[in-house]
Amino acid sequence: MSDTIAAIATAPGPSAIGVVRLSGPGTRSALDRVFRPKNGRPMSRQEPRRLVLGDVLDREGRVIDSALAVLFPGPGSYTGQDCGELQCHGSPVVLDAALDALFAAGARQAQGGEFTRRAFLNGRMDLLQAEAVADLIDAETAQAAHNAVGQLEGALSRTVTEIYDGLMAIVSRFYAVVDYPDEDIGDLQREDMLDTLRRSEDRLEELLAKLDPSLMSALQELQSQLLNMLWQLVSSLSVVLVGGVSIATSFATSLPGFLIRLLLMVISTFFIAVDYQKIVRFCLGCLQGSTRNLVLQVKAYVVGTLFVCIRSYALIMSITFVELSVGLTLIGVNRAILVALLIAIFDILPVLGTGGIMIPWVILSALGGDLPHAFALLVLYVIITVIRNIIEPRIVGAQIGLHPVLTLMSMFVGNHLFGIVGLFGLPILLSLLRYLNDNGTISLFPASALGRADTETSQ
Repeated sequence: MSDTIAAIATAPGPSAIGVVRLSGPGTRSALDRVFRPKNGRPMSRQEPRRLVLGDVLDREGRVIDSALAVLFPGPGSYTGQDCGELQCHGSPVVLDAALDALFAAGARQAQGGEFTRRAFLNGRMDLLQAEAVADLIDAETAQAAHNAVGQLEGALSRTVTEIYDGLMAIVSRFYAVVDYPDEDIGDLQREDMLDTLRRSEDRLEELLAKLDPSLMSALQELQSQLLNMLWQLVSSLSVVLVGGVSIATSFATSLPGFLIRLLLMVISTFFIAVDYQKIVRFCLGCLQGSTRNLVLQVKAYVVGTLFVCIRSYALIMSITFVELSVGLTLIGVNRAILVALLIAIFDILPVLGTGGIMIPWVILSALGGDLPHAFALLVLYVIITVIRNIIEPRIVGAQIGLHPVLTLMSMFVGNHLFGIVGLFGLPILLSLLRYLNDNGTISLFPASALGRADTETSQ
C-alpha cells in the first residue's frame, strides 16, 4: 500500500456534484499539483478537514473547473492514510480530466473496493464493518440501510464480541476448575451459566429483530432446507446401515456353507493328488480301444500345447520388454528398465495389456502440462500395440500349427464369446482338431488340400 490510488467516487453520468477521491502517501503532493486554492496556500498547508475553494487543473496545468477540495490526514482518515477529495461540478468530462491529472501526478486507478480494503488492512474497521459498506451501497429498503449503518458503526461487532466474551468466560472458568483442582478457584455456578446464556440469547434476538423482513424469510427458508437435508441424510444413513446389516447377515448365514465347501474342496484335492495315478488308470480302464487312444492323444497334445502357449507369450512379453526399455530410455524416463519390466508383466492381461498403464500415464502427463512427454509415450504405445498385433498371431500360430489369420480370428471370437478362457482355449481347440485330423483320428477336411495350400503358400 505504498502507492497512491485515485478514482471517481460518484455515479457515472452528468450530475450537479462529482467527487474524485484519492488515498496514499502521495496525496498531498498530488493535490498541490492538481488543485490551486484561492487563498494562495498549497493544499498540503491547508487546515485539515476543511473545504477549500480553488481551481482544478488538468494534465497541462490549465484550469478546467472551480471546485472545493479537502484533505484528511492519516491515520484519522477513512483508509488510515492521507486522503483527499475534489468536489467538482458533475460533468463527466471535468471528472475524467481531474482524474487524468491525478494520474499524471503519480496516482493510479483504484480497484473496486480498494479504499475500503485499505481501511480494513490499516485497522480502521473490522471485516463485518467492511462488509457493511457494500450492504449500505446495495441497500434497497430503509430497514436494510439502517441495519447496514448499525453494522458499519460497529453495533454487530460489539454484540458478537459481547456474546463471544461471555461464552469464552464460561469455557475458561470450566477449564480452569478442571485443570487446576488444587487451586482456590470458585466452582462454576449453574446460575452464572444460565445468566450468561440468557444475555446471549437476548442479544441475538435483538439482532434478529433488526434484520430486514426479506432477509428473515430467507433465513427461515434456509433453516427449513437445512432441516430437510439433515432428515434426508439421516434417512440415507439408515438405508445404508440397514443394507450393511443385511449384507452382514447374509454373509454370516452363508459363511458355514462356504467353509464346508472349502473344506470339502481341500479334502477332495488331497485325495485326488494322493491317488491320481489310480484314478487315471481307472478312467482309462473304462475306455476301450480307439476311444482310449483318442483320450490319451488329446491329453498329451493339450498339455503340450499349453506349455507351447506359455512359451509363446513369454517370447511376446520379452519382445515388449525390449521395445519398452529402448523407448522409455530414449524418452528419458527414470528407471526405464524397471518400468518396462512392470509394464511387460502387466501386458499378459488380454484386455488391458500395455494400454492399462500407458494410456493413464499419457493422460496424466497431458493434464500435468507435459505435452511433449505425453506425446512421446503415446507414440511408443502405438508402436508397441502395432508390433504386438502383428507378431502375436504369427508366434502363437506358428507354435500351435495354425495360420496367423485363423489364430487371430479364433482369439477374437473366443475372447468375445468366452472371455479370457476363450482367448486361449479356442485357438488350442482348433489346433487340437487339426492335430487329430492330420493323424487320421477324425476327418474334418482332406489332408491333401492342406498340403496343396501349404505348397502354394511356400512357392
